[in-house]
Amino acid sequence: MVCKPYMKYLPLIIVLTLTGCHHTYTTDCSKLTLGPSGLVLNGYAVFSGSCRTFHDNNHTKIKSVINFVDGVEHGLHTEFYPIGQLKMEAHLVQGEYDGDYTEYHSNGVVRLRTTYVKGLGNGNYREIYQR
Repeated sequence: MVCKPYMKYLPLIIVLTLTGCHHTYTTDCSKLTLGPSGLVLNGYAVFSGSCRTFHDNNHTKIKSVINFVDGVEHGLHTEFYPIGQLKMEAHLVQGEYDGDYTEYHSNGVVRLRTTYVKGLGNGNYREIYQR
């Protein structure tokens, strides 16, 4: 039996197909642009990974950390006050809120807590006011 020349690469092709060929990055959100298939990095690669926005031009005070899979927001989304205190934490699935959503006052006390399912509020909505 004669093997085709590409047959020696078949195991590698199978592994790449099963594990995916995209890279996971952490980058500045300003480097992402909207393409036809979602957010892209450097104008061509559909973005998977996390990106950060900043309160300042020196990129020392993180404003938010946003996770993406295949160009769509997916996973944990966090936002911070300029002092570094957690401001908001939410889970997204394929671009929609799905799971716990919590906002905090600047002193760290919970301000709002609710749950989403496929982008719609589901269950209790609890808002806590400060004096």
